Amino acid sequence: MWEISNRRKVDPKIAIQEVRLKKFHKWTVTGISNVKVFLKAHLRIQSFWKALPDCPLPPEPVLTRWSSWIEAATHYCDHFDDIKKVIMEFNFIVSKRVVDAQDYFQQKHFKHDLAYIKTHFSISKTSLTRLETIDLTLSQFLDIVKQLYKRLEDTPGRLGEMAFKKLQDTLQKYRVPRA
Repeated sequence: MWEISNRRKVDPKIAIQEVRLKKFHKWTVTGISNVKVFLKAHLRIQSFWKALPDCPLPPEPVLTRWSSWIEAATHYCDHFDDIKKVIMEFNFIVSKRVVDAQDYFQQKHFKHDLAYIKTHFSISKTSLTRLETIDLTLSQFLDIVKQLYKRLEDTPGRLGEMAFKKLQDTLQKYRVPRA
């Protein structure tokens, strides 16, 4: 475990996602984590199923489980227009969550940010899920880290550079062999 900004202890395997959340657009992070219009709202869930019978409900991301956050972003990206249509039909007077969700889906960059996350960080979700398994050998663990290292090295944009640097710093701190 190690500390980020002396606030709290964090497992090294989630350091990259911590950087992503800090540096990504505020609306995207907040939007993904707080679009909970279907949570304990049976009428809204029924409206969702009626409009989109073949689409699963959006997953509820847990910000301390970064793979769930990436999974939620991927789901919203895959079904963005359909989910937006359903959310925009809800009565905004009923709930603050509906108002917030409608605001997030109306932001122009929200869809683009979700596509960026899906395209460039979906391997992180897979890698994090695999790293959480108990029965990994050291060589399997290092193979996963090397794969993640190579993928992040090729990730374009400022966010990709920051995530790659954070991974390098974490690997150096724990003296993990370079990829």
